[in-house]
Amino acid sequence: EPFVIVWKDFLTYHTWVLGKPITEENMADVLGDGKISYTPPQGSAPARLTLNSVYIDKPSIAGSRSPIDTEEDLIIELKGSNTVNGQSVAAIYTSCNLYIQSDGTGSLSAYGPNYVIWTRDASISFSGLKELNLSNKTAFAPAVYAYGEISVSDCDLVTSTSSFRTGVLDIILQNSKICIQVGGEEDDPSTTVIDADRAIKIRNAQVEITATVKDKYSGMYARDGITISAGSTVTVTDVFENEGFRDEPLMLLYHINLGWPFLDEHTRLYLPTRSV
Repeated sequence: EPFVIVWKDFLTYHTWVLGKPITEENMADVLGDGKISYTPPQGSAPARLTLNSVYIDKPSIAGSRSPIDTEEDLIIELKGSNTVNGQSVAAIYTSCNLYIQSDGTGSLSAYGPNYVIWTRDASISFSGLKELNLSNKTAFAPAVYAYGEISVSDCDLVTSTSSFRTGVLDIILQNSKICIQVGGEEDDPSTTVIDADRAIKIRNAQVEITATVKDKYSGMYARDGITISAGSTVTVTDVFENEGFRDEPLMLLYHINLGWPFLDEHTRLYLPTRSV
């Protein structure tokens, strides 16, 4: 009996989940479990990857790719509670703009041995999340790294075991609570916890930085200044532990670098002392 081989070439998109490319054939149910779907880009609207109570905790079939890996502007829409763990790579990686968002009910827990979520050439935004929890093995690598801008808005709670860092733009934190805890048994922060190449802008946000300190670290640094708007709070808590065999006094140094416009030719300093 003769037989016919039918070959159908499906359109492949620029996003992978666990190393599996998204195509026309699988985009409605990417992994076959009904929890991940994909909508292609339409006009100026980015592609959209919807996660619905996803739990990813195994290596990608393509070892060098992150569990969620994309080379296109992508919205990740969160529904329910989601977990994405990178075994040996970042949990989420992109070379383009990344928008992680929800309607106030979706959550994400993500883990990576070094970077957790990072974009090589663009920006990252988080908006409308009920909870975002980021963790990694070392405090030396940022949990979130973007060459462009990082923005967090309208998130109930953001927790992280490492820093937020940008390459060339701002970090914007607004209408959210952000708690970053660094250092501990193995790791010494020796880094800057919120590190922006340009400016840090805190608008109606609560920022809490807790560090278990063995050496030195900076809470926040921005080359073009830090703006803390009315309604915002910034709390820094340091934990110092004497690891020696006897009681010793502690030597601590705290400093804040202030410049223009706080300091200019009209600035006057008044102190209740006879000499300085």
